[in-house]
Amino acid sequence: SRGERALAFLGFRELRPGLALRPDNLAGGVAGARERLLELGLERRAEVTGLHALAAETARHAAALWDTAGLRLAYRRTIVELERSERRLATLPREDAMRESFLLGGRAIRQIVFDPRLPDPLVPTHERRALVEATLRYDRAGRACWASFMRDMGAVPGATPAHLRFGGSGTPSGDALAEGT
Repeated sequence: SRGERALAFLGFRELRPGLALRPDNLAGGVAGARERLLELGLERRAEVTGLHALAAETARHAAALWDTAGLRLAYRRTIVELERSERRLATLPREDAMRESFLLGGRAIRQIVFDPRLPDPLVPTHERRALVEATLRYDRAGRACWASFMRDMGAVPGATPAHLRFGGSGTPSGDALAEGT
């Protein structure tokens, strides 16, 4: 459903049937998450609220809802792929460099967009930041691969944003946002 996709997009996980949650570290807190979830298609009747002071066992279960080791490994793997490809791009024929930068850069951007943006107690934010920085560097290298092609096509240099925005890393509060249906 659209509501399930909205919850997944913002990094919510189901604690038990009808109760999805995530750490309360998104910009705008509960109110901002509620607004964004509704924009993304969450049913208006769904309750979006904050949970505080979870029982220790519930908090441990909640923290285990995300594959944090998998997220961290994926960050490292993507950074290595970006760095290897960045070194190789200048040596490839233009079309090959364009293809590789488009595909790999797109995968890295998708990884960032769909990242659950978990706070430091779950995933060190400096690791996610390293992925974003590597992606920004790669974006510059990729743009250089495309520059001559774009000029040949009559495109205006610099007509698109030259950087990504990555927000919502916030600071951990120990609280959780919850949605019950």
